[in-house]
Amino acid sequence: MKGQFLEGVRNNVLVNGGWGSWSEWAECTASCDGGTTNRNRSCDSPPPSKGGEDCRGAAVEMKVCNDHPCPSEYTENLIN
Repeated sequence: MKGQFLEGVRNNVLVNGGWGSWSEWAECTASCDGGTTNRNRSCDSPPPSKGGEDCRGAAVEMKVCNDHPCPSEYTENLIN
């Protein structure tokens, strides 16, 4: 009886969610003049269960990329 009770308690313990690893950064939306890129993570290590809390914080992270100026026509003519 005691073993069955402990097994029941163990099976009903809430589990708060934990973040998995971040994905790789996505390709930048622009090659110059500033674009954005993002990466994601999932609340699956472990996923929340039995009434446990969802992960806190952002599931998506975004940043500016390729913020250098695009070459102008003038610069292109000088190079060629």
